Amino acid sequence: MGDFRMRRLKTATAVVLSLSLSGAAAQAASLCTTPKEMAALRAAAIQQQLMVAGLTCQADQDYNRFVLAYRPELQRSDAELKDYFVRRHGRRAGEAAYDSFKTKLANLSSFSEVTNGASYCANARAAFDAVGRESLDRFVASQPLLIALPEQTLCKAGPNKLAEK
Repeated sequence: MGDFRMRRLKTATAVVLSLSLSGAAAQAASLCTTPKEMAALRAAAIQQQLMVAGLTCQADQDYNRFVLAYRPELQRSDAELKDYFVRRHGRRAGEAAYDSFKTKLANLSSFSEVTNGASYCANARAAFDAVGRESLDRFVASQPLLIALPEQTLCKAGPNKLAEK
């Protein structure tokens, strides 16, 4: 009877270890960032930069034109951004992390005027002039980031469902 219990204990331990290792691997894979999520992070940063530039450079009409030109794409991108934080942190903590990220972007963007001096408004006007000439993704990709985004590990392409998201 003692031998039987020992085998059951070993089997149960092996199962628990196996499950915890596969759970850790799944969690590590879920912490990668898909190309769509990376684009959403970048789009949020550019949008915040342009919002601050609109206020700082008396270009609020230009910022409004940006929002109107890309409204459906901005909404889709923002939903992907929120989903990214929820996937990484869970529903409640993810929503809080999303809100915190957006606030931090706005705060960091407000320092751009100080760090870029006289060229800040000229660069913002050049960005506003390019609004509507291409898709949001291409527009965002063409804009310099004045804010350093958190370092991300991109998901590997292939059969991984996260990479196909």
